[in-house]
Amino acid sequence: MKNCRKPFFLISLLMLLIFASCGSETKNKSNMVRAGASGTVINDYSSVVSAQSCKDTEGMRFISRMTVGINLGNQFDANNCSWVSNELDYEFAWSKAKTTDAYIDAVFNAGFNTIRIPVSWHDHVDGNYKISEAWLNRVSEVVKYCYDKGMFVILDIHHDVSQDYYYPTDAKYNQSAKYMTAIWNQLCEKFSDYGERLIFESINEPRLTGSGIEWWVSDIEGQWGEAIKNIVKLNQVFVDTVRASGGNNATRYLMVPSYADAPDPTVTKSFTLPNDAANHIIVTVHSYSPYDFAQNVWGGSTTSFNDSAKSENLRQLKLLYEKYVKNGIPVLIGEFGCVDKNNDQDFTNYVSYMVGVSKQYGMRAVIWDNNAFNTSGATSGGDAQDTFGLINRSTCQIVKPNAIDAMMQYYADMPGHTIKLDDKTAGGAVFEGIENNMTANGSVSFKLKSSVPCIVLSSDGATENYSRLKAAKTSEENCYEFTVDVTDDVTITVCFLGDVNLDGSVDSADALKVLRFDVGNADFDALQLLLADVTKDGKTDSADALQILRFDVGKPSLEW
Repeated sequence: MKNCRKPFFLISLLMLLIFASCGSETKNKSNMVRAGASGTVINDYSSVVSAQSCKDTEGMRFISRMTVGINLGNQFDANNCSWVSNELDYEFAWSKAKTTDAYIDAVFNAGFNTIRIPVSWHDHVDGNYKISEAWLNRVSEVVKYCYDKGMFVILDIHHDVSQDYYYPTDAKYNQSAKYMTAIWNQLCEKFSDYGERLIFESINEPRLTGSGIEWWVSDIEGQWGEAIKNIVKLNQVFVDTVRASGGNNATRYLMVPSYADAPDPTVTKSFTLPNDAANHIIVTVHSYSPYDFAQNVWGGSTTSFNDSAKSENLRQLKLLYEKYVKNGIPVLIGEFGCVDKNNDQDFTNYVSYMVGVSKQYGMRAVIWDNNAFNTSGATSGGDAQDTFGLINRSTCQIVKPNAIDAMMQYYADMPGHTIKLDDKTAGGAVFEGIENNMTANGSVSFKLKSSVPCIVLSSDGATENYSRLKAAKTSEENCYEFTVDVTDDVTITVCFLGDVNLDGSVDSADALKVLRFDVGNADFDALQLLLADVTKDGKTDSADALQILRFDVGKPSLEW
């Protein structure tokens, strides 16, 4: 999204002629559930389409953990701001507000568990496309704000689509590939330690900027042919670059777009998905339909989210479902929204419809919020232009409570997950902030007190799938803090480091067993291998046995 967008009038018109109408699926029924804060009726549109089935895949299970998403729009994506002298001021050059942890708290507490952070990089790179350290660190700081709350975070390349950086033509392919490789190599390195809730998105709205067919296309395959071919190739460059960086990036979920992120080009035969050994690809689209309702504030503008508007959105969602979701390929609507034309009821109906119906089709939706508000109550032009704000970033106040309430109703019964504690220290460790069989969602922090170094692991119950939690020292003696992502049922296993016998003590018997393993006379399971590697070098050998012996005779050398 940007400050000014052109419609896909001819795209939509042509696709309407090509594909049959989905009107037969509409039941023309919406249940009035309650009134919002200002008396606005909040309708439930989940009955428009019954919940659709899809192939059960890891990707579909992953995206099902998301609820409603929000964009941090007009923030880090601000670009070409000639009036800015300090590059860090770009962050609020468009939005007029700096991102604070308190604002992210407000977003999270409003019910959003997914946030998309659009970032334009081209104003912050040198001639070799090296990103400014200050800019990258500031983006990283905000990513951490969000991730530490247990949110899903989407990071992209945003307004870098131009002939100087990314441009999907044959003539500009090599330059585009070089830019994509350079930027993503740096982002992969910077964010390599983040888990799967950090999602990378190839690029925002790739298209032929400045051309006569940037938005207006009448020939679905022909006029787009070269552009889509290069978008497909550059999506592959993106995937290959991320996967080659290794670590968590080898399996991280990646989002890829088609031409301009528009739904119709995404379902054409010209657009194909990149090859990915991890099979962790999410298709992303944007939806601001129909234009006269969602964006147009000038001639032809409408304020009513009527049956025709509903039908156009239903058509797009059905096409995406049939090509991707039905076959187990996750789809995320990375942007949707409509400007505020002083039409709160229709605005609320629209966002409720988009979230409710997309959920029925197995998709998730991320609303566009750019911190711009209709302060004069205009219905067209002027103050109504580009007003996509929901939550005020300066005050952290919710400006559109009815709309947010309408979206959240579809996830009100999202189940919590159970945390099970598996303490193998024979009472040698004390937990604070966490209990056995507690129910939680998102990021959970707790403290652990122990005079003997421990190893703290999380698992989903599979004995080969332990993840070691990082220990953060607190000001209290022998007290460490840990954070676990609770996105499914999880077991927290706590053991004394080096206690391969699992008898609640670390002594010469453990050292002897490690030595026997080193010479091939003992078998260790996945947990024992983690416990035995006290030197943390990825191996289990005599060096580990020596460290355990030193600890046993009173020369502590084990560390958390």
